[in-house]
Amino acid sequence: MRSFLLLITAFVFCLVLSGESADAQYWRPQRPQQVIPGYWRVQPGYPGTRPRTYGQPKYINPGQPKYVTPSPTRTRKPSTSHIPADAVTPEEAHKRFKRPKTNPPPKFDPESIYPRIAGEFEQQNAIAISLSEMLPGHKKVFLRVAELTHDHVQLLVLFNKTDQVVEALKVLQESDQPLDHVHFMRLKLDTVWLRDFGPILAEQPDGLMCFDFFYNGQRPVDDNFPKEWAGITSVEHNAIPWTIQGGNLLSNGQGLALTTSRIFEDNKVNFPPAPGVDRVTEQRTFVLQQFKAYTNLKRLVVLEPLHGESTRHVDMFASFVSPEEVLVATVDGRRDPVNAAILERNVQRLRNVKVDGSPLKVRRIPMPVRRGTIWSPYTNVIIANKLVMMPVMSGDDRSMVKKAVNVWRRALPDHRVATVDVSTMEKLQGALHCMSIHIPEYAPLPKKKMVSYERATKWAVKKELIAEK
Repeated sequence: MRSFLLLITAFVFCLVLSGESADAQYWRPQRPQQVIPGYWRVQPGYPGTRPRTYGQPKYINPGQPKYVTPSPTRTRKPSTSHIPADAVTPEEAHKRFKRPKTNPPPKFDPESIYPRIAGEFEQQNAIAISLSEMLPGHKKVFLRVAELTHDHVQLLVLFNKTDQVVEALKVLQESDQPLDHVHFMRLKLDTVWLRDFGPILAEQPDGLMCFDFFYNGQRPVDDNFPKEWAGITSVEHNAIPWTIQGGNLLSNGQGLALTTSRIFEDNKVNFPPAPGVDRVTEQRTFVLQQFKAYTNLKRLVVLEPLHGESTRHVDMFASFVSPEEVLVATVDGRRDPVNAAILERNVQRLRNVKVDGSPLKVRRIPMPVRRGTIWSPYTNVIIANKLVMMPVMSGDDRSMVKKAVNVWRRALPDHRVATVDVSTMEKLQGALHCMSIHIPEYAPLPKKKMVSYERATKWAVKKELIAEK
């Protein structure tokens, strides 16, 4: 009997050893190439989430977002005692807020450029902005954008309720310029920051694909925007379980995109330790592979974010002006040596990137050093066909503004370059690029749901909501 028990014990011990050996073998450096089913997301309150214009966002929790990925060879889930009670994962968002179920990575042709994320310097069908929280606090910004975009691009103004349209019409009545390019459309939103959560519309040979990144669960209404847009424009919708805010993804239109290291902070995966494996490297490799797999990006260049800038987005210091050229900010090294050094390192990294066999061209543009937590980013622009709208603050040095405008004019000599005073938004961690999204030329507009400025005005006058001009 004792011999039989010893035999059974030895057999079980061998099984345990073989299981541990198999597990160790699985978690070798090839792990990032494996498809890992599911991950845990600790829901945020990442400091870079832009606030609502009148306070903090809904569903916000303190802390930092993390992804904890359980081993597929183990049935025990990682401890979740540190996860806030109202933490939201993509799966929970599907149940609680009807967010679409996330899809596995599509199977794209590795030799094809499609689906292709357009560069913002390409021809645009429309620029969209949101009235949510826009008025009355930022009416000068709204009016200036509406006036400048005339003769350049259609302006699609999204609203939640008719009161917002009435308020917008009162502001637009102050203009003496034609506004026939302005259209209104009802679409429920919480904030003005369309760039953060809006759809990324990628071109396909026979249609469109709408990339819908998970918007970290804090604003389910905003997070629903890409799904709604895909539905009303009848384009393919691709719900992605990873997080990136649109201001942290700049495309050159040819498979190259820029981001910052925030991408790893927003999408943190945790692999069990393995001998001879650098966990940070494999975590980052895995995240980048996942993003490229979902978007068909060929290269994703990770840059350093600005020090002391809360969003940590790439659009706060860089902007593509063509597939081969990018503008990168420069700051006074005597007044801000830390960020001056960060920007120089980013420039050197970008100059090592090749596009069609030639180094990426880098053009520098001056930018004021931060005033406390306030930044004035001259790369945070809206490029609308032959128009560049550059944000400025009332406290900016006028000579620096003029130099920055001239940089844009030299970079895009056939464009009009105009400034927009966004001083009312200076404490909101965002500017023009952040509050808008581009609808590329190849993307359809939901024309049946759009109401022209003229029609909206006639309706408001008839209802005696505004006076006839």
